[in-house]
Amino acid sequence: AEAALPNDAQLQYRMGIAHRRLGQYDEAQRRFDRAVALNPSDLNAVLTYFESLVDLRSYRRVVTEIDRFAAQFPHERRLLLVRVRARAGLAGDQAAFVRDIAALPRATTDPHGLRAA
Repeated sequence: AEAALPNDAQLQYRMGIAHRRLGQYDEAQRRFDRAVALNPSDLNAVLTYFESLVDLRSYRRVVTEIDRFAAQFPHERRLLLVRVRARAGLAGDQAAFVRDIAALPRATTDPHGLRAA
């Protein structure tokens, strides 16, 4: 599929997911990088890209790159949360982390049905 669709952002994203599940984190991140480069408007790819970087403890990279996407998705709480997690990972300041989490806007949707009515 990749040979026929070398510039398909969704294909790169899905291949990244597969590599991550196989524990091939470097290859997964390379695929996520490519997916976001091909389609920076795909919120799921952008979130996965940054969440994976946080999981890999690449906090500085997240902090350096995330603001341009936060500007593109200004009300996306999950993206703001990733930024808070990365900054906390760099600083190691638990009190600042708790304060920054509390300052985030409340979620306006509940896609997973986790909030009580």
